[in-house]
Amino acid sequence: SGTIVLSGGWGMYNSTILHQFLNVVDVVIINHGLHYSSTHKDRADFREHMLNMTNTIGHWLQTSQHRTLPLSKVALVMETPAQHFIGTGHYNKTLHGPSYEFNEVEETGCLCVPLDTQRKTWREQQNEIMHNLISKFHTNFGDGARALQLVRNYELSAPRHDMHIGKFCGWRTGNVFDGCCDCTHNCYTPLLYDHILTVIGVSLDNGLGAAMQESNVSTNQGMTWTLTEAEAK
Repeated sequence: SGTIVLSGGWGMYNSTILHQFLNVVDVVIINHGLHYSSTHKDRADFREHMLNMTNTIGHWLQTSQHRTLPLSKVALVMETPAQHFIGTGHYNKTLHGPSYEFNEVEETGCLCVPLDTQRKTWREQQNEIMHNLISKFHTNFGDGARALQLVRNYELSAPRHDMHIGKFCGWRTGNVFDGCCDCTHNCYTPLLYDHILTVIGVSLDNGLGAAMQESNVSTNQGMTWTLTEAEAK
């Protein structure tokens, strides 16, 4: 129908919300991952949640390929973008909490810095997990499974430490400066988003090309597109 549904959420993977969306859309773009810290628990949760998400999308894609409509379904999963906080790159509430916020009077605090290229960030490790999951999904279930695409946008965000909102996060009521430090979100500029939208477009074309192949339906009949925990490792 051409309907576009936008949803914003704060937090970790929510399977209920994903199911609600998949019931009403033909193309889904998922931007996820920044709210997982590098603690052992969050790392384990991220792997478990992304396996669940991949399998949920797999079931959605597989059932859609038996429809008679000319357009099958496509799912794009964005890589987790880079953050540029001092230290490890990603946000740490102990290191980058209120005491780190920009001080309007003293003009101190809040620096968004280049990443240490000699050390792999947690965000890069998250993307490796997703790349591994989606690659095995493609290998196990054939060309039709390539309707699930990973959008490779991390490398576009990694060098752009100077495009973050930074210390200028906003204003409180009465034009009072809202001291904060944002090395996560980016300023709205075509210098960044034109490139990201191009990568999304390429991934969408690749996903549609896979979804439209008639051979996919017969090749994968009788096979459930579900990765086990052992296969996902």
